[in-house]
Amino acid sequence: MKKYIIPIIACLAIAGCTQNNAASTGESAKEYLDLWMAKWNEANGKNIKPDNLGMYIIEDTPGTGDVRTTDSSWVYALFTIRSLNGKVSSTDDMALSKQLGTYVEGAWYGPRYAATGDGVNYAGVDALLDGMKLGGTRRAIIPSWLLTTSRYSTIDSYIEACTSSSHLDYTVTLVDQTNNITRHQSGRIAEVLKALYPDAKSEAISEDATDDGSFWFVSTDIPSDVEEREETASMRLNYTGYRLDGQIFDSSIKKTAIDAGIYSSSRTYTPLVVSFTSGWSEISIGGTTSMVDGFKAGVWRMKRAGEKAVVAFTSDHGYKSNSTGNYIPAYCPLIFELELLAAEGE
Repeated sequence: MKKYIIPIIACLAIAGCTQNNAASTGESAKEYLDLWMAKWNEANGKNIKPDNLGMYIIEDTPGTGDVRTTDSSWVYALFTIRSLNGKVSSTDDMALSKQLGTYVEGAWYGPRYAATGDGVNYAGVDALLDGMKLGGTRRAIIPSWLLTTSRYSTIDSYIEACTSSSHLDYTVTLVDQTNNITRHQSGRIAEVLKALYPDAKSEAISEDATDDGSFWFVSTDIPSDVEEREETASMRLNYTGYRLDGQIFDSSIKKTAIDAGIYSSSRTYTPLVVSFTSGWSEISIGGTTSMVDGFKAGVWRMKRAGEKAVVAFTSDHGYKSNSTGNYIPAYCPLIFELELLAAEGE
């Protein structure tokens, strides 16, 4: 629940044009890839040619949905990345991960959000996505000179700027696309919550914000015989955090953590001390004010000891472009079950 900083680009690719083999040149990288592809074609009975930027599309299963538009700033997709020798360095495919023996219980497997465009995504990944239909899968050898977020008009310009010879084998399954990641995540949250709480509605996270569907708070049990807390009360909190797929990634409750397969003997499972303030932004939970905004805003709305609630929010109020190990990918919406308890000894 604390804020982490992990570069999002790591979930899209492993190496870039300016990161490896600085002594290599774009010309030698192209010569090597051309020879490698000639051998690959011969071994597989193919005659695949490069496109105008030097990328080789070696498999293409068309989807049945809408064509991916170049003005769509986000894709929701599954990525698998291999080196030319076939070694998988990253995959969102659970079955493949189990086959390789790299599967981690409770880790995220499935589509993830990736920003696209100049200065954000690799030129080769954008080129691979170009023209795909939703539901389609495409595999391509992306040359090292296209593993850059810069954009050039010709292959010669890419090769001149490139200093790496690390080509990558990408497989992408395109699930969805959007120009508004908050709205896309909000729709997914609404679908999950309304199955459990039909009357659930989003609300503005604070008085000076608009209700853009990015924050949801639902009280599920409010004791009627308990007085409301004082504005600056000190109380305790139990919580359990979920991804939208239902996987628990964190909990203050030992049995819950054990049952979810995320128990760690190195931590103490006990309710967190909450020091309330007049506004949610400065609320202290577990001795820190650095919890993500959506979590703080949800806890702050709770008024009575014994109250139970559910708070859900898009990545705008969570970890944003950061990921937390294997369990929370970048741009991940989250749900928390909360229970407010009286201060210890009361």
